[in-house]
Amino acid sequence: MIRLSIILVNYNLAPEADVCLESLDKYIDRGTTEVIVVDNGSTEKNLKEVANKYSGKASFYFIEKNLGFGGGNNYGASKANGEILCLLNTDTVIERNIFSEVIELFDRHPEITVLGPRLKNLENITEYSIGEFPTTGSEFLRIFSPGGRKSDAYLQNLSSGEPKLFPVDWVTGAAFFVRRDAFDKAKGFDENIFMYNEETDLCKRITAAGGRVYFYSSDGIIHIKSVSSRKNYYLFTVRSYESKLYYLEKHFNGMEGLIVRKMLGVQVLVQMILWFLLIPFYPSRSIGKLKGFGNIFAKIVRSLFNFKLLGR
Repeated sequence: MIRLSIILVNYNLAPEADVCLESLDKYIDRGTTEVIVVDNGSTEKNLKEVANKYSGKASFYFIEKNLGFGGGNNYGASKANGEILCLLNTDTVIERNIFSEVIELFDRHPEITVLGPRLKNLENITEYSIGEFPTTGSEFLRIFSPGGRKSDAYLQNLSSGEPKLFPVDWVTGAAFFVRRDAFDKAKGFDENIFMYNEETDLCKRITAAGGRVYFYSSDGIIHIKSVSSRKNYYLFTVRSYESKLYYLEKHFNGMEGLIVRKMLGVQVLVQMILWFLLIPFYPSRSIGKLKGFGNIFAKIVRSLFNFKLLGR
């Protein structure tokens, strides 16, 4: 019986996927675990070499169109047979068998719906991989803290010295364990979000349906962070803020919805000022960022205009 389905979505990261699969091969139980790799319309075609290398050890699916992070994982989930899904970034490396540990946690704690383990980077530093749902207050504070504000309680949970379970609002999609029935009930990721904030949206909907999200402060996964869109500052900026705007439009209504959109607009303006000042030091990055923020600011203005026209 398949207990766990590990799903990797690849977009032009075949070398990283190869390393990830090699590390997985050392630790997973083939009798209870399956590995599914979805190539999300990569323009580079070298994942087929990786598929040949791991033939019989992983199932590979090649789709022609890039469906985004959520769409690619939804496709992978549709091919999965496990009771628990593990959505794992291709740019991760497994250091030990954390999977049997997580399955045992799900068995012992029926209240767990979603679980995210501690992630480390290549310098052995813990990654900030959890967070709180956006609120009017948090969006206001982001105006004065463009990098985002992290609560003391969450930071303490991340740095806990021994493995513990902590309830959180959301965990990152880089290593995202979820009960299959809850994922199906929520209808998976919202495919209107191409990339970024999709796990926050999914956790929001799962908790609204009575589920609970936990962080497990045990490591065993290194996150290299080779995500392709980060190489393109314009694309990264547009996609991350575009998804944030969509999230706010989806989950905030009435006057509160109007306020958070205006505050997002102010956040973008602050970022534009900062990156304009940084042009002499980081010309290429700054220009890419400024173009991206200009694109997003125009979308926020249109969103506010439509909001008023609809009388919401």
